[in-house]
Amino acid sequence: MNKERSVSVYSTGQIAKIAGLHPNTVRLYEEWELIHKPERKSNGYRIYNDIHIKQFELAREYIRIAKQKIENAKEAAGFCENLYCRKHQDDGIFYKRSQAAKDSVFL
Repeated sequence: MNKERSVSVYSTGQIAKIAGLHPNTVRLYEEWELIHKPERKSNGYRIYNDIHIKQFELAREYIRIAKQKIENAKEAAGFCENLYCRKHQDDGIFYKRSQAAKDSVFL
């Protein structure tokens, strides 16, 4: 007995709604290679499937973890800067330079 599994397919708008993303973000994830490239219809429209839904879930978790790591790095940089500034309170120039560097790196 050979049962064929039906595969659900979704448009960009449908997959965006399911994944809780904006359609442009769906395309961005594809561009960033966080998901596999979907097949395309003859008119060029993308065709997503259930595997893509799982890939979006994983990609969002990856981004959440990466964002947390960045926040932790910013916090650690601020902590180190505060320790250095306390040690060298008379050196106001260093503080201004380090603040400008911090703003340019983390913004």
